Amino acid sequence: MRRNWWRVFVAAVGVIDLSYLVAAQLGYSGKPVTKFEAIFCFVAPFQLSSNRTVARYRPALIVLDIIMSEPIQDRRFVTAAEKVDFQSPWTLEEWLCRDDIVNNEHLMMVRANMEPGREHPFHSHPTREEMIYVISGKAEQWVGKQKRILNPGDMAFIPMGEVHGTWNPFDEKLVFLAILSPAKADEPGVVDHSQEEPWCSLRTA
Repeated sequence: MRRNWWRVFVAAVGVIDLSYLVAAQLGYSGKPVTKFEAIFCFVAPFQLSSNRTVARYRPALIVLDIIMSEPIQDRRFVTAAEKVDFQSPWTLEEWLCRDDIVNNEHLMMVRANMEPGREHPFHSHPTREEMIYVISGKAEQWVGKQKRILNPGDMAFIPMGEVHGTWNPFDEKLVFLAILSPAKADEPGVVDHSQEEPWCSLRTA
């Protein structure tokens, strides 16, 4: 039985474009279907229907992604399907550039999604400098004891080791890029200062 499934999988890889077109035509709840999802649908023992999603089959899709992805050292482009998501205490982080995604030497980049009322309180990066670039929403950004309201297209530069923090006291979700350098740096990467003076009382002063 296992050998037969392997033959089916190999056949599916051989007709990847055909299976992709079929799956794209049928669709999942109107959502575009990736090639990895299409391959899995071609192999899996169930029929496609408009009210099903691929969420329950995500582990198998991840395995297929690993099998078919190019080696990290050769990767020059990162698709939305290849980013690495992480829910931190402050934001939903969408990592696009770090050493488990690309063979980076000097840069790291993450797209952060901060819901209204959330914040990343005062902290520092002792071994990295950082840029924060706002994509949408607004940020109450502190760099040292200076505060600015950043709008889409605005940027903040944080020198290595400088205390800073980001707040979203507004009604709209804040989305921003954080770019850090160097990628390879000594620990600790982040130091919390939110319970220290003057930082713990600075915003209420």
